[in-house]
Amino acid sequence: MVSYGLRLRRDAPDADLTLVQAILDHHLDSGSEQSLAVRSVYGLLFSQLAWMDEQWAARHVEAIFTKDPAEETLLAAAWDAYLTGGRPAEGSWSLLAGTYTLGRLTVIRL
Repeated sequence: MVSYGLRLRRDAPDADLTLVQAILDHHLDSGSEQSLAVRSVYGLLFSQLAWMDEQWAARHVEAIFTKDPAEETLLAAAWDAYLTGGRPAEGSWSLLAGTYTLGRLTVIRL
């Protein structure tokens, strides 16, 4: 879905990403999606998500990189993927400022 959204955005900067956002939102709901692999994809592709739709990324950064202690494994999966395989970009740095300051981050290997 991210690849599809990126293609839409490249082809037309004003493309309607409503369907892409709805599917991304669904898989980001920790109440229904607890997969560490899925969360790692959000971390790995966070810079691309921010490029695709910076407002969406800004609204969802705390869901992707959760601060909820009960969801620490989800945070670790996203953060580890972002740090080890993601391609940090200028647009994503400011969105992640709150995550950088979390003192309790533990990197895990999936």
